[in-house]
Amino acid sequence: MAPRVGTQERNAGVQRYGDSIDPPLRSAGRAAITGKPPRSSAQNFGIDESSLEARRQFIRLGEEERRLLAGLISWARSVTPQIAKKFYDWQFEFGPTRRFFETYAKSVGMPLSQLRQALECAQTGYFVQIFEGAEEDWGVSYFERRLKVGALHDKINLPFKWYIGSYVEYQRLTSIQLREACQDAQQIAAAEQAIFKVFNCDTQAIGDAFLMTTMTSPTASLRRWKNRQRPPMRSVAV
Repeated sequence: MAPRVGTQERNAGVQRYGDSIDPPLRSAGRAAITGKPPRSSAQNFGIDESSLEARRQFIRLGEEERRLLAGLISWARSVTPQIAKKFYDWQFEFGPTRRFFETYAKSVGMPLSQLRQALECAQTGYFVQIFEGAEEDWGVSYFERRLKVGALHDKINLPFKWYIGSYVEYQRLTSIQLREACQDAQQIAAAEQAIFKVFNCDTQAIGDAFLMTTMTSPTASLRRWKNRQRPPMRSVAV
């Protein structure tokens, strides 16, 4: 028996948090028209290994941090369920973000509890990727994933302030878990610095993704077209 439409919508809603998408330029549709392979989000931004190396150098995310975080992969896998749960405890306690998730769950016909389960699952994967990314030096493929996640959250209209603001809670929870696992203040400080540098790299990708979707949206395109139609402003004597 075929599932009811409501079931299909709920399943689709959960999948939205796991699927990779590239909404700003609709690359799949464009590929079908041009016959060319779809461009990645990183390519659309002109991002390559050289430009990412410059970003990492600027925030001092280097070989020392790469070795340190690669050595913490197993720790990250062990604590990520607790971090994800407490992270969404806060998201669902804070009024504006809870209302956002309630509105989103209702729009896709999904119980709020099911949405939260999907969110926690996605977050457990993200936290581990921060450390696994060290094995690839947080290169283009890593940044590509962050761009797509940022575009996804912009597509569902999550306010940018709540997305970026969430990293403060992530930092708090990470610090708590580090202090529970280690008593050496020097080692804790080094790990915090390294992890928070990757957080900064990730927020750069999120900002890039939100900006791109804004600049390529139909509304923005219409606004630019209207601006081109306006006569140039005349100088006004003061």
